[in-house]
Amino acid sequence: MGCNTGVASILVIAGSGLSPAITYFPYAEHALVLLGSLYMLYLAYSLARASWENVGEYNEASPPGIISGVAAQYMNPKAWIVAISAFSIYVATGHTYGMTLEIFCGVFFVICFLSLWVWSIAGSYFSGMIVGIRIFNVSMAIFLA
Repeated sequence: MGCNTGVASILVIAGSGLSPAITYFPYAEHALVLLGSLYMLYLAYSLARASWENVGEYNEASPPGIISGVAAQYMNPKAWIVAISAFSIYVATGHTYGMTLEIFCGVFFVICFLSLWVWSIAGSYFSGMIVGIRIFNVSMAIFLA
């Protein structure tokens, strides 16, 4: 729930003025894209190097709360890039902008919630089928990069 709330609030922030400010300064937009791309490559590298060594610690830990999910999204450059891109593509400016912003954020929240729910169920189901974690991690890292 925290990830969804974080993404929805980032959409509100982007739609309330950040997106036009970023698009007004094209170099800032390019810098965000570059930083987001570098972050994705870092995540891919980290994933490729991951192992099962500390998996017991993760199984015993309590799941993160809403605040942790929101904080994770606020530190996630991909979420900011998606929000800024989404507004520049899908949300029209004009006299109905406020209503369009509310509808867009609501639809995005629902889709994000359903996507994360399906992703969690699929991950839980398929995690027992993974035989070679190293091969899986490298494969996922390649897809991410």
